[in-house]
Amino acid sequence: MDLTAIVNKKPRPIDPQRDLPAVAALLGKTRANGGLLHPGGIQWWLRDLGRPGFEAHVVDDGSSLTDFVLIDDDVAILESTDPGRAALDLADWTTHHM
Repeated sequence: MDLTAIVNKKPRPIDPQRDLPAVAALLGKTRANGGLLHPGGIQWWLRDLGRPGFEAHVVDDGSSLTDFVLIDDDVAILESTDPGRAALDLADWTTHHM
């Protein structure tokens, strides 16, 4: 498995104080392009941050967020602005992280 792309992107835990508006913008963008997640629904779900088994990660390319991962116990959801190889690498990272 080649994790080079995702390692270069450096997923990091979400910072609620800084990242929530950018997460909403990212999810609005991915939803407009066929993504399944609604920004308001995810913001509602993120109220569980800090609960054991619940975590969220983002990928920042330096100018904007490009990827989002939410893990709730044994369920993971993710969105990416790149539906190709980067999204597959993100799914691999998520699987190994869980």
